[in-house]
Amino acid sequence: MSTAAAMGPLVVIVFLGFLAVGMPLAALAIHLHDAMGFSPALVGAVIGAQSLVTVVTRHAAGTVCDRYGPRRSALTGLPLAALSGLVMLPATILLPADNLLVVPLLLLARAMLGAAESFFLTGSMTWGIGRMGPARTGKVMAWQGIAMYAALGTGAPLGLWLLHDSGFGTVLLLSILAPLLAAGIALGLRGFPGSGGLRLPFHRVVGLVWMPGTVLALSACPLSP
Repeated sequence: MSTAAAMGPLVVIVFLGFLAVGMPLAALAIHLHDAMGFSPALVGAVIGAQSLVTVVTRHAAGTVCDRYGPRRSALTGLPLAALSGLVMLPATILLPADNLLVVPLLLLARAMLGAAESFFLTGSMTWGIGRMGPARTGKVMAWQGIAMYAALGTGAPLGLWLLHDSGFGTVLLLSILAPLLAAGIALGLRGFPGSGGLRLPFHRVVGLVWMPGTVLALSACPLSP
């Protein structure tokens, strides 16, 4: 199977999935602060909840891939990403900002999106390796990385434009439709069985990645004036 045939659908799936992550990223922060009057600390907590949940659910996504196959993982994450947009709808559009349900719904929606990202990205990566073969794992990761960052890079400005042009409701609508379209593509692809095999304990994984992870984290630290 050629690279285009093997990776094309999965690249589109990752791109559409990450549009649901990228489009609300800046638009949600502005909407919460300017339209709903949230403090910067609360805005940061709501935005950051997604990344925190993404980290803690990566292991679960890998377990699903190993036991049930990558298709199951992707088709768990993509509908969950769409559902997170539906949960966010009352919190940002339908309910007044001082309603007691608003903050819990926002945190729930962001947590759902964080888990969704873990499942559809881990599933798509593993699916690509299954379609291309383990010898071309690097190419799979490169193509999926391009799709991911392209979606984040275009999704954020697109979300801001939609926010100013037609309101946050339109941002949410597209954030719901994009992963649903990706799920439709995934349904048409053949899956692979779970690989099973030997699983490293969590502390061994941390031992393998802590050095490059620390360097990456430090690279994001701002320099003091």
